[in-house]
Amino acid sequence: MAKVLGIHEIRLKPGVSAEEWEQAALAGSGFGLPGVKTYLARGIQGARAGQYVVVFEIESEERLKQLWPEEGMPHSTENPQGEQQAREIVDRFLADYPHTDYVVLKKYD
Repeated sequence: MAKVLGIHEIRLKPGVSAEEWEQAALAGSGFGLPGVKTYLARGIQGARAGQYVVVFEIESEERLKQLWPEEGMPHSTENPQGEQQAREIVDRFLADYPHTDYVVLKKYD
């Protein structure tokens, strides 16, 4: 089974500071869904230095389709508290979060 990486670029609303967003995001618990690892990262070099990204490592395409049958936020009843918390953070802080899901072709060690 090939893993899927969901890469979500974080774009903050005007007036939201990076510190405010980072504090709220770090205080959150994430989605807490089986088969999904969630990473919050800040760019330190390159075109998006100083900007944020959320990366979902999903165990398979099948699991992706269970959680995200369509584009957008997860539609899972597995962790409604985590989903609600994520929606509140998105609504409060984010102007946009464009994303792309990638199937892993090969992992190099």
